[in-house]
Amino acid sequence: QDEYAKIEVSAVPDAVKSAVEKAYEGQTIKEASVAEKDGAKTYKLVIATAEGTESTVTFNDKGEEIK
Repeated sequence: QDEYAKIEVSAVPDAVKSAVEKAYEGQTIKEASVAEKDGAKTYKLVIATAEGTESTVTFNDKGEEIK
């Protein structure tokens, strides 16, 4: 289990933000956390639809979603 530390949404890399916008069009990032393992960062993001439905997604620092 990786340890995630909460970060500001503004601290999420643009590559990750762009990937979220593409994969989850119309959803916004509400919360962000980051974990670092072997020099690679993983971002756990809480995203929300316009209706307020929240879900959690995980991306690597290249903007690739981790299922």
